[in-house]
Amino acid sequence: MLGIVVGLVLWSLVPPLIGWQSSAVVSGSMSPRIDRGDVVAASPIAGDDVAAGQIILFSDPGPNDRTILHRVLSVNSDRTLVTKGDANADPDPTPVPVDDVQGLARLRVPWVGYPLTWIGEGRWVPLIAIAGALSLLTAGAFGQRPRSTRQAVAAGTALVVLVTVGVTTARAGFTDTTATAASWRTSALTGYPAAVLANQPQYYYRLGETAGPTARDASGNNFHAQFRGSPQYGVPGALTSDPNQKAAAFPSNTALGFATTTVRTAPSVFTWEAFIKADFASSESTLFQFVSATGAATYRIVLRGGEVGLLQNSSTQLITLSSGYLTNNTWQHVAVTVSASAGQVYVNGKASPATALRLPGFTVPASRLSFAGPDGAPTDKPYKGTLDEVALYPRVLTAAQVQAHYNAR
Repeated sequence: MLGIVVGLVLWSLVPPLIGWQSSAVVSGSMSPRIDRGDVVAASPIAGDDVAAGQIILFSDPGPNDRTILHRVLSVNSDRTLVTKGDANADPDPTPVPVDDVQGLARLRVPWVGYPLTWIGEGRWVPLIAIAGALSLLTAGAFGQRPRSTRQAVAAGTALVVLVTVGVTTARAGFTDTTATAASWRTSALTGYPAAVLANQPQYYYRLGETAGPTARDASGNNFHAQFRGSPQYGVPGALTSDPNQKAAAFPSNTALGFATTTVRTAPSVFTWEAFIKADFASSESTLFQFVSATGAATYRIVLRGGEVGLLQNSSTQLITLSSGYLTNNTWQHVAVTVSASAGQVYVNGKASPATALRLPGFTVPASRLSFAGPDGAPTDKPYKGTLDEVALYPRVLTAAQVQAHYNAR
């Protein structure tokens, strides 16, 4: 047992000798796979070489003077990084400048960092207890003579001191363990969010919030939206691969979805995508709108019975994109693509025939975005149902990309 303890301590102290940085985890932002008290070794890396899916050590860009170890969700065009703890519901609030990156996580050593967490919390009893336990182990290994006992106490205390002196702290967690030294690699982000981010959405709302008013944008653009009315937070989500991920529900006439509050340049060619669990049997409802600065709804995606339809420039003449594809009150993946000349819908990866637009080449003015309910004119037809993993792309996704998203669910 003493050999195991000494080996773990050495694994945490050797990396700094080759220019790496060892940090003790003092928060649970990546638990339960990695918990407080683990030590993570990070190798130097240039900020411009960081890629989505990697775990990085970085200086907190916020007001706190601390070091954080989180996963990179995406890289913004301004050379900042969107990061998130795997155990956190939302991304970190402030993008990370690449110059603040300190290293790339390579190796996890369990338990060794507990002395540092106890010191930071002022918990001296467990610190003294572990030093005493290590002293007893050393005494049992090398004999009970008085001189040996004194040496044992010194050795046990020295092991604790070595860790507290040689290891820094990080409010973080690490997501991958390593089997051998040859496999010191961090795994890429997987599952449905990775499939979405790989196609660079302009807006991406996971809707896992437990309270309002903010619906956080996970695209990396920080185009956060605001919930309206009285949505139901934290309801079971659509992803079978991530049953712990939550969604938001919008009871008819009591919750009006969520919307952005800033008018921004809007794409005239786009893809809207989400998982819906809609009650559309009784009335028409609004899934998505571009709302211009004047308050007029330009493009609207609506549900009418079991049909997905498209309205252009506040027109009342619905363009039916699909019929008979949807099932009431059942989770289904829906993607609507709009090119310069046609619209098309995919339900669970199955494509409907493309339908010609009534106004080909229509240019969408700078707009706000409204999801799961009306905003601007017209103001009726609220959405009734549950919504999850909502994304908007400034391009038409291919059939293969939509299918890949559905398969990653």
